[in-house]
Amino acid sequence: MTADRARKQAARKLKAVTGEPYNSARRRTQHPKLTAICDTCSAPVADGDGILWIPKADLARAEPALQAFKQQQTQRFVALSDYPELARWRVDHHACADLDGAAYAIELHRCRNWPNLINWTAHLMGKAWLSSTDWHRLLKDAVNAAGHRLNPTHHLAIPELTITCGTCHQPVRDREGALWVESSTLYNARTGQQEFERKRMANESVSIWDYPDSAEWRVDHYACTDFEHSYYTVDVHRCRTWRSLADWTAHLMIKGWPDHTDWDTLLSATSENTGKRITPVTKPRLTP
Repeated sequence: MTADRARKQAARKLKAVTGEPYNSARRRTQHPKLTAICDTCSAPVADGDGILWIPKADLARAEPALQAFKQQQTQRFVALSDYPELARWRVDHHACADLDGAAYAIELHRCRNWPNLINWTAHLMGKAWLSSTDWHRLLKDAVNAAGHRLNPTHHLAIPELTITCGTCHQPVRDREGALWVESSTLYNARTGQQEFERKRMANESVSIWDYPDSAEWRVDHYACTDFEHSYYTVDVHRCRTWRSLADWTAHLMIKGWPDHTDWDTLLSATSENTGKRITPVTKPRLTP
């Protein structure tokens, strides 16, 4: 079944449930909207009425605590129960948000669907402080419709993303290929970045041009490449929708791998429809 035909069927099912006109249901199936729930009053937040935000005071507390924990890990065994509390992203109405101090805030209308949320994730991955926050939990909660912060209005079990082999440049069908990263490339990126940070913290002379390249996520048919030296593979059928891509992003953030790979570039190119590895079936409309 083609993606267009599957989308038409999804629109008809949505129409049958809600009673709305077919064209309205069809528009809603393009990119299902995410509802936002206020952390303070627990009421839905309409476009223009609220923000997704994090207090910079919480970042100032969480960042050094996380760095200290990671430093201790390199010297001795540290229990996971000692893992520091991460800074929490909040969803609030403008009237409910306590913005007495400085904060990093995103207007909610700019992350109302999966492509926009993925695009913001790629942007935030360029921030050194993101790992000190619970953004990965925000994504996981949205994927699992956990009932707070961001939630999808409905799920579409239809292909939304096309994945193309980097070797033969042909589309990769389910269970015929994978996204993967090579072990030696990932090792070189991780050790190179750690050495760069060590020199920077020791006030040694380093240039931004000395920063090592990130490990590249590749897409290939199983028949087109040798996966013997791959470090991590994700079968393409597990990344066919925006929701599943967000789920895998949260999973990789927990592992800390996006810091050493070009996953952020992959997400940005996919959401902006400028990439070759993963491309949207329907061009997403990103909210400026």
